[in-house]
Amino acid sequence: MVKLLKKDRVKFYSIITLVAIFGAIVLLGKKADDIDMISSLTSANYIAMILNNIYIFYIFTRCKKIKSIYDKIICRIGSKKFFYLYVINIIVDILLYFFIVDISLYLKLGINYDLLHFFIVFQLLRFSCFFMEELISMLIFLNKNGNLFIIIPIALNVIFHYFVSPVLVEYFLGVI
Repeated sequence: MVKLLKKDRVKFYSIITLVAIFGAIVLLGKKADDIDMISSLTSANYIAMILNNIYIFYIFTRCKKIKSIYDKIICRIGSKKFFYLYVINIIVDILLYFFIVDISLYLKLGINYDLLHFFIVFQLLRFSCFFMEELISMLIFLNKNGNLFIIIPIALNVIFHYFVSPVLVEYFLGVI
């Protein structure tokens, strides 16, 4: 299963690296005094709508590719081991995606170390949102026509960015 996804994973992360660097340099513009990595992660539509949706599309294509050989994998290694390996791959993918996006933002904008506790809480909530999106995408394996399952992760991404993130900013920082 891992060998099947190796080329796709390398291609996806090279594309996401280029897009993240391009976005950090061009779309975020000049560094203002009050804009840092944390404020960019919580409020930049570029990250939430472009990069995260590219990642959701990657999730969907990966699930569709694995679904094509799902029955053969289950017969060979069993469903318990398959889902264990799949969840491990999910966690690695999410952490690698966060690393690429956060490093590109950090190199451009820096970080306000006074808000480090907020950054840690935000990243944990962001990780749990992405993990839920990945688990929802796993429903493709159980359904014959799983094309509708791409809508739910995109909706979760929008809800997290426009509803959860502002509430977190207001709670931790007192301002939006």
